[in-house]
Amino acid sequence: MRILFVLLASSCGFAHAVNSAAEAKVRDLLDAYHARAQVLYNMNTRKAWAYSTNITDHNSKEAADAQLEVTRYQAEVYDEAQKYRGAQLSPETSRLLRMAFQAQLEEEDAKAQTIA
Repeated sequence: MRILFVLLASSCGFAHAVNSAAEAKVRDLLDAYHARAQVLYNMNTRKAWAYSTNITDHNSKEAADAQLEVTRYQAEVYDEAQKYRGAQLSPETSRLLRMAFQAQLEEEDAKAQTIA
């Protein structure tokens, strides 16, 4: 009985360490995402505004390029975030992850529900 308790206690400790590692990685991912996204969204908004107020081929291309950069970055970080789907995270980190990728996660959840 004592051996079983020791095994359970050690496995719980190991699981906690893995969860802490995942928690730290997700937090780092979210911090980096928010820092870079802030810059990209600002640039995207400025380029879209420039096109909206001065419709030229140049401004159209600039706005489209800025939007493409945002979309590519979102997809890249979303793919990285997917690695932690189902990980044991704190409620706060789970909430932040859902907020950062709300549209993508909702679509994935909807697909999963229709399959099940």
